[in-house]
Amino acid sequence: MQSNDYWSGTEYAPNSNNAWNFNTNDGNQNNDDKNNSLYALAVRPGG
Repeated sequence: MQSNDYWSGTEYAPNSNNAWNFNTNDGNQNNDDKNNSLYALAVRPGG
């Protein structure tokens, strides 16, 4: 996994044009415009 910003699946409630993302390098969470190009991570439940 690259140390970078990754989208979460959660919209930023005060502004529907934004969504939450997290940085795997420093652990910070931010919200950015959904049109920005960030990494995505596919996940599935374990079992």
